[in-house]
Amino acid sequence: MLLMSEKYGLDFVGELHMPLNAVLQYDLDKRFGGRGTTDDDSPAKPWLSVGKDGQIKDRLLNPFYPGVQDWVASVVQELATRYQDSPAFKGVDLRLMGWEFTGWQTVSSINWGYEDYTVALFQKETGIQVPVAPDDPQRYTKRYDWLLANAYKPWVDWRCQRIFAYH
Repeated sequence: MLLMSEKYGLDFVGELHMPLNAVLQYDLDKRFGGRGTTDDDSPAKPWLSVGKDGQIKDRLLNPFYPGVQDWVASVVQELATRYQDSPAFKGVDLRLMGWEFTGWQTVSSINWGYEDYTVALFQKETGIQVPVAPDDPQRYTKRYDWLLANAYKPWVDWRCQRIFAYH
């Protein structure tokens, strides 16, 4: 597509659409220190986003996790480096689609982002302590309930600021 754009004097913007298929899950799990498993429904993997009910079934990436951010930056950097000499290349588009959302760009909704890593980072950076034991099996629901009832604005503002800084 880039060569055709050059040939006909068109501008080209590469669109990133990275569905979280089994191969990518395997690669990311290995990259982030796992065994490459894709069938583990444990929310203990910090690179996966955890929902308010403790589920990771949608396999959303955790955009607050530095490994995810570094991986996305490496993909964008690879495209920019590879095509920088083309007069047609004008940049990269980070595609956001609700029907094929994988979470590498942002949090999908207020119902997601209750994993151990993210809540610990929120507590560290804001000083707001979420009074839920870190080993409580119901911690995700309890975190969600507590944050929405007691610290909704700081929680949402912090998430927005972190995503803005990431981009």
